[in-house]
Amino acid sequence: MDDILFYDLSNDGHHYNYNSVIMKHMKKEGTSKRICYYTETNDPHIIRELKDEGIILRNITLPPREGIMSVWSRTVILFHMLRFARKNGYRKIHLLFMDSSIVSLLLLLPCLFGFKITGTLHWYPTRKWKERAFYILLQLKMIDRIVVHGELTKKKIVARLGAARSRQVVTIYFPSFHHHDVAGDENQEVNQIKQELVAYKRPYFLCFGGLRYDKGIDLLLEAASQLKDDEFTLIVAGSEDYFNKEDIRRFIQQYGLSGKVFYDLKYISSEAANFYFQTCDSVVLPYRSLYSAQSGPLIEGAARNKLIIGPNHGEVGFTIQHFQLGLTFETDHTDDLARKLHEAIDRFNGNGADERDLLNEYASMLTQEKFGDHYDQFLHIG
Repeated sequence: MDDILFYDLSNDGHHYNYNSVIMKHMKKEGTSKRICYYTETNDPHIIRELKDEGIILRNITLPPREGIMSVWSRTVILFHMLRFARKNGYRKIHLLFMDSSIVSLLLLLPCLFGFKITGTLHWYPTRKWKERAFYILLQLKMIDRIVVHGELTKKKIVARLGAARSRQVVTIYFPSFHHHDVAGDENQEVNQIKQELVAYKRPYFLCFGGLRYDKGIDLLLEAASQLKDDEFTLIVAGSEDYFNKEDIRRFIQQYGLSGKVFYDLKYISSEAANFYFQTCDSVVLPYRSLYSAQSGPLIEGAARNKLIIGPNHGEVGFTIQHFQLGLTFETDHTDDLARKLHEAIDRFNGNGADERDLLNEYASMLTQEKFGDHYDQFLHIG
């Protein structure tokens, strides 16, 4: 394998977990080649960990900004990365979050010659102009091959490229990052959560992750308002975003859900995340139709054989239905989501069929070891 440069400017949340598993796995396999991570980080833990693993860190400093980085800014940064790679002899480049670089790559097309560029596509492009740019890069082979996280996305891209180009698209399943044993009584945060949850009724429906608009926490609370005669608890755990704590309190009051919603609105540690996924009875993904990626909470729930409730569109819907992970509702329809929540409550109370006793096939695909092996194979080709 040639020396390789990995590129991603984000190290928050699951980004660094995802990236580090790949790079550390490659080092563990005994490669003597240089592995470089081109990024921006001020986290001393990340800096120290990469150094200890023998991974070269090219840590850049970006100017202060508010909101989403502009296409122009991304293009300038990408240009500097390509210049660094050429100057330091990195022929192979892997874009760990290619989604944010698609348009910039097209704008920098002449600068891509001489490199073998691969990338990971987390979201299928939803904007037509970005989708066109994506296929131009693949058809010109400026992007040699890409990783996607589900068969539905792969089939969609191959159908557009043609079967003869199917080698350009490889499915690598997103792994579980929080699946490990935690001694809850020895962890103050987890112990506190356990004590507070005692007052809440099962089943526990977990809605995990940042409160972005596309993730639909408002739709879930509206749907739950239709289940006034049922006993259940919604656990809402994640950072404030489009919706904040005041919004959640307002929805609880508006929909008459007092005593049925437990919320923990902050950055959730790995230990607390593991506890929530281990403890819940079901993971609910109330995502809107504009959500087109695979879902981290789906992965974590499936890895523990939890009943998954999610929309019937996109990679999430395909995964739930194909691997029989749970129930799907008609996307953006709160009445149907309410029906599926009620069905899940019936299952919990022993009034419906459930096959949770059998480990689902999908769970066996979600280990970090398999994830690292598959990436290692992908990056060793060519």
